[in-house]
Amino acid sequence: RAVMRVQPPYQAPRPIALRAPPTAFAADEAYAFAGTQSGAVEVYDLAAGRHITTYTLSSDDRITALLRLAGPTLVVGTGALDGRVLFVDVVDAKVVHRVSPHDEAFGVTCLASDARGRIVASGGDDGRIALLDPAKGRILAKLRVVETPTAIAFEPSGRRLACVFADGTAAIVTFSQKGATVSDLGLRGATHVAWGESLVFG
Repeated sequence: RAVMRVQPPYQAPRPIALRAPPTAFAADEAYAFAGTQSGAVEVYDLAAGRHITTYTLSSDDRITALLRLAGPTLVVGTGALDGRVLFVDVVDAKVVHRVSPHDEAFGVTCLASDARGRIVASGGDDGRIALLDPAKGRILAKLRVVETPTAIAFEPSGRRLACVFADGTAAIVTFSQKGATVSDLGLRGATHVAWGESLVFG
């Protein structure tokens, strides 16, 4: 029920009380975004330490994933009863694109973007990863994987994608002009993934 803001030298954390337990979370340098069970995204001002607005985005299901892109865009994933990816302009507080990248009655489980924010990957309960164009709000490609993806992260080059699945296994997806290949990494018990200078699994 709280988010902690900590600045260098990381010795004086400032807690911000959340209005509801978050179902998804994202932040930038100025704001924190917390998805809720009721299908809304609560927005908090990190410097002031207070709630500033609410985006009511889904009346059917909870917010399951959030991703903050550079510029004005917040990417929002919803649960199986809604099953969409929404691209929200946070400056104008409006939805600019609504995309349904997964099979009907399957929700979004995770989101990631390449380093430039030109491609967004959406994992879903349908056992697929969809590649989306956030500028035009369209589906670029869909890839069937072995299990429901629960966490994904792009390599900085954007040519590969690391995935963690619901069964705790992990894989690398490599993109090429001929398609995509999925290579199992032999890990068990993984829950999270990040890819910066190195690939890191939690």
